Amino acid sequence: MVTVPEQQAGTLKRPVSEVGAERLVEAARGFAGVLRETKPSWYLVTTQDQMIPPPAQHTMASRIGATLTEVAASHSVYVSQPEAVATVIAQAAAGAADQ
Repeated sequence: MVTVPEQQAGTLKRPVSEVGAERLVEAARGFAGVLRETKPSWYLVTTQDQMIPPPAQHTMASRIGATLTEVAASHSVYVSQPEAVATVIAQAAAGAADQ
């Protein structure tokens, strides 16, 4: 089933290198600033992640002013430790409701 018009789908299928990694990084920096100022955020750092190094995760979370939780898990924390993920989601829901 097609859910996106073909013209839009073609744009979405382009590799990052065609879009320009620098433009994506610049957009992410701007987005992080908006989030920091307007939305409460939570981040689950996976300390055994081999896809996104933990220091990079800390940097990303810091940029958005996120409440951090660390768990000794790999990139697939949703599969390996669903309870930890559920706990952070519950904390985020409670924290957002308080705001």
